[in-house]
Amino acid sequence: MAERISHLEDDPLGETKGKGSEGRRECRGQSAMEELTETIAHLELPDAVKAEAYALLLKLLRNIVSNPSEAKYRTIKRTNATIKAKLFLDGAPEGILFEDVIRHCGFNEVGETFVYPMSAAASALEPFCDTFEGILVSLNHEPQQQSQQQPQVSVERPKFQNIVPAQKTLRAQAELKSHNEQMAQIRAEKRKQFEGPASPGSMSPKASGTLAPPPDNVGPRSESSNSISGKSDSSAPSKGGKTAFDFKKRIDTAEAIKKSNDELSALRAQQRARFSNFQNDPNRYDAPQYQQPPSSIPPQSGNASGSSGISKFFNTLFGGGSSSSGGGGGGGGGSGKKPGPGGGAGAVKTIQDLPKPPPPRGG
Repeated sequence: MAERISHLEDDPLGETKGKGSEGRRECRGQSAMEELTETIAHLELPDAVKAEAYALLLKLLRNIVSNPSEAKYRTIKRTNATIKAKLFLDGAPEGILFEDVIRHCGFNEVGETFVYPMSAAASALEPFCDTFEGILVSLNHEPQQQSQQQPQVSVERPKFQNIVPAQKTLRAQAELKSHNEQMAQIRAEKRKQFEGPASPGSMSPKASGTLAPPPDNVGPRSESSNSISGKSDSSAPSKGGKTAFDFKKRIDTAEAIKKSNDELSALRAQQRARFSNFQNDPNRYDAPQYQQPPSSIPPQSGNASGSSGISKFFNTLFGGGSSSSGGGGGGGGGSGKKPGPGGGAGAVKTIQDLPKPPPPRGG
């Protein structure tokens, strides 16, 4: 009550009521913070361990001050590996003091986290940041060292990321160069194929750079040549890919195939017409190709007409008449009758009916 009365006497209009309450809370927090920092300073811990804990705590508070509207910066997780090891010292008794430091900064403990309320002003953490900076300076630790290293990492990171596209670009350029060389070699081979043998006095294709004109005395190609050229044209692009002659070659191939098909269709039509005419001809078997071939066997002695026994046999077998010696040839006589079974004129001759060969000479 005495404090309240004295406060009203100092400020009778109540203009600094809110400011006074906030100031008292801030003073209490600062005094409690000073006691905690003094206690931590007398702990038997290496200065490097203390410096790492204060540096991490300073970084967490600065994130809230720099981004007051970001809720993720207002939460400190106990389970975080870095925070657990550097700030809370892996659950050591000394780490409990740093937990008290976080509580005195205005954080509320919620489960396994410390949360700085969104309703609390981020600027209220600035005095604690100044305190921790002073402690780091006394521990011979630069608080700005980490913040100075971060821009260097962010600057070097794009350079590291640009290495892969640069390597891809170099690899693509090398592949393109080798591809162009292969295509140039293939085009040179194609030029040699289309130019044909060059005359002794003419320049080489590589030296002249022009294609030799086709000869004027080339006649129409036959069906076989068209088919061969069609096959070669169709198989040529598969060896070396597309060339400058592909468009013209495709047209020539299509025309050659069409011409070959037309010639083949006409030839088949002629063959069908000849076959139908042959079937309708009554004298088709009198054609020369159906006549009996002349005998090349010399005549035997005692045969006036000059036909041997073998010729008689074939005459009878083919159904022809015999005009040799009287009555010996049996006779179809050109009658055209088919030989029947049994003996007689129309009997079928066998191998036993052949005359015996003459005895060897000089025997």
